[in-house]
Amino acid sequence: DLPYSEKWKHYLQQNLLAQSLHELAYKHNPGFVKFVRESSLPFRPHPDFKKADLDARQDLYRRLAEEIWDPKRLQRELA
Repeated sequence: DLPYSEKWKHYLQQNLLAQSLHELAYKHNPGFVKFVRESSLPFRPHPDFKKADLDARQDLYRRLAEEIWDPKRLQRELA
């Protein structure tokens, strides 16, 4: 398996969540940049992936799941 530094650029060819690991995802996706700005979710690129990066990414996934499954948001969608 390749080290993260060698795989990093390939994430740009994946889904937007994977692309968000790379800094170019924040330069060539105006819709995504708007979502990041409006949602206040802690999206950021990770050119390295050390323990602190893993912790930050885990927090992002937790907060993203909380947003997706928020009962108030789901109720609004049903209304």
